[in-house]
Amino acid sequence: FLLKYMEQNLIISRWGFDDEERVKYVIPSILQLKPSSLKPVCKDNLQCMFNFHHALTLGVYERIACQVVQSTLSSAKDSKAPELYYGFSKHYLGDDFTFYLERTPDVINCYIEDYKKPPIKCITRLLKMFGKVRECLGEGMKFETRLLIEPKVYESYESVKAKKLGNWC
Repeated sequence: FLLKYMEQNLIISRWGFDDEERVKYVIPSILQLKPSSLKPVCKDNLQCMFNFHHALTLGVYERIACQVVQSTLSSAKDSKAPELYYGFSKHYLGDDFTFYLERTPDVINCYIEDYKKPPIKCITRLLKMFGKVRECLGEGMKFETRLLIEPKVYESYESVKAKKLGNWC
């Protein structure tokens, strides 16, 4: 009962990236710190900022990490295992996208390292995952999604998608 409750509320996520028969779980809130040598790689300046405009509530980033792991396992079974650290992760959505998520006090940054489909689709998928986290936490989880279109210039997700700006579409 407790495992199912924790999984449904995105506190833990099943870890199905290996062939072992034993069920494993990942608990993002107790992961090790990222090695200082590990830095996000950003291809073509494809950076997205999910700005919460206030200090992130404890558990938001961790639930998003769980949701990305769960979504990857259900929709892209051939994906490589993500690299998860406290406040930092590298994810693979099949071979379509490779991206990093990094938590700062009031922002979650996404850096796209590699892509085979238009990068805007990666952000669209992430926004659906954020929606599932919002279902767990309630409507109080508000944020603004802004995409880098040129150095130090961000535009809203909606504007970039509609106008096909930058390298995103």
